[in-house]
Amino acid sequence: MIVYDDVLKNVVGEFGVYQRVCCFLLALFNVLSAFGAVSPVFIQPDTDHWCRIPESDDLIATCRALNRTTDCVSMVKHLSIPKERYDDGCQTSWKFSNCRRYNNISTDFRELLVNNSVTIGCDHGWEYDTSQYISTVIHEFDLVCDRYYLNALMTSLHMAGYMCGNIVFGPLSDKIGRMKVFMIAIILFEVCTLIEALAPNLVVFAVFRFGAAIALHGGFLTSFVLMTEAVGPSKRTYVGVILFLFYSCGYMAFALIGYLIREWRYLLLVISLPGVLFLSYWWIIPESARWLLAVGDIRRAERILKKTARMNRKSIPDDVFPAREVEEDVKKPVDQNDNKSGCKRVRVGDIFRFKTTRKRCLIMFYAGYVYRLFH
Repeated sequence: MIVYDDVLKNVVGEFGVYQRVCCFLLALFNVLSAFGAVSPVFIQPDTDHWCRIPESDDLIATCRALNRTTDCVSMVKHLSIPKERYDDGCQTSWKFSNCRRYNNISTDFRELLVNNSVTIGCDHGWEYDTSQYISTVIHEFDLVCDRYYLNALMTSLHMAGYMCGNIVFGPLSDKIGRMKVFMIAIILFEVCTLIEALAPNLVVFAVFRFGAAIALHGGFLTSFVLMTEAVGPSKRTYVGVILFLFYSCGYMAFALIGYLIREWRYLLLVISLPGVLFLSYWWIIPESARWLLAVGDIRRAERILKKTARMNRKSIPDDVFPAREVEEDVKKPVDQNDNKSGCKRVRVGDIFRFKTTRKRCLIMFYAGYVYRLFH
């Protein structure tokens, strides 16, 4: 029976030139993963807002005609929007109400100065502070006041998509192959993000936001598996660090992109368009040889390992792959699930059967999803 780790350590090389190139290319994808993860900070920021006053243009014109002040815009806002007490935990201050306006709004500026005390809700929509962000999801769909919870719901859907990406793409990559699933994830992410950027309403945005998160984390998971399975056991921790190093670089790079592009639709397009380049990986990065050996495709695994060895300036002896009889032995436990072989199929639920794996799984689930969802 072929022991994959022994082949890497003793024959092919644990982290040669070919593996380094593949790992670098896969790590680049995680820059894109970081873009998607941090995007809510820039497309759904909570900005200052106040009620829209339909008569504001007329009031500003009247103010200027009367020469009351040089800053008529600010004065009209003071006379049409009430102030509320605000406690941020450190100090108490007064700020313009986000959700109320004065009811007695007259186009006669002098009448407005005399009597204005009754307040009502924002029956004509809202004005938003655009000094930092030209447009956001909150601005576009008015996710403020009695609709504020919808913004939090969008973030929760995004995190739920991450969780579903792990649940769906993990077993799927075991079934049909790492590279196929990686390509599916990229295509799904591209389609969902493009539709998300062009969403005409909140429902469309929410659905495709959820789909993009599933695809993005599915691709992240699959790229991590491809990286770790391509290198020897002593280098797997190393490539894991490389992956998250690129992920961190993506976080920092997106801060600059978010600073330069302050319209949420354009920002999503910037996230999605580079993803097309990753489709070229289908012809560059091979399938996981470990997975091919696990499903019994010895011939294809042999070709990949020989190519890896050649790029690493190594040679594989002929007796490493004892050909057809080994191929049949490897296929047998997978296809027939023969109890005599001593092998049995493992399912996802089996991680909860043992105390150690159950404990670690629950801790990782809490740290990765539950804590981030509610904090």
